[in-house]
Parts: sequence; structure tokens; C-alpha cells
Amino acid sequence: MQSTDVKLVMLGDTGVGKTSLLVRFILNKFRTDTVSNLGASFLSKQLEVEDRIYKLQIWDTAGQEQYQSLAPMYYRGANAAIIVYDITRQASFDRVAEFVRCSNVYIWIQVP
Repeated sequence: MQSTDVKLVMLGDTGVGKTSLLVRFILNKFRTDTVSNLGASFLSKQLEVEDRIYKLQIWDTAGQEQYQSLAPMYYRGANAAIIVYDITRQASFDRVAEFVRCSNVYIWIQVP
């Protein structure tokens, strides 16, 4: 069976739920006791889709402004980015464009 390595980065303001989403995806658990990252953390998971194994390396970046200078180091070589915002905090949505601009992430929607 063929395998493909995939690097993903999670981007967004601090406190929007990036770590909670990642823990839910990787461990299928919801934790209310997560703390803010310092720099970034990373988790991995393998998925089998249509006779192919995808080895996901998911980087959970810190949303605090003081860590933004480190961010390009985590974006480098990424295949995709997931930008997270909090629907109850307009300011976190307003910063989405900034994360896209700073990371050189290109967003597209593929319609079947």
C-alpha cells in the first residue's frame, strides 16, 4: 500500500480552539483543560483512504503575537493550513486574513 507524508499547520489567534480540535481529531477526546502553546506542538496520525495511507504531521502553532516571528519556520514545507477562529470573537475572525498573508497560504475550494 502506498503512503504519503502530509504536513499540516493549525493557525489562528490564541484561545480559539486549535489544540482542542487537534486533540479531538487525534485522540477522539474533548479536553477542557488545554493550555496555550509556547511556539508550537505537533501530533501525528495515520489515515487510510482508498487504499492509500496518509501520514499526517500536524503542527499546532501558538496564536500569541510574540510567537508570530517563529511561525514561518512551522509553515515551511506545509501541504495545507487550517485557519481557526472563534465565532464568538469577531477579532479572531478579523485576523484570519493576516494569518493567510503572513503564511503565504493559498486558499481554494474544490467543488466536485
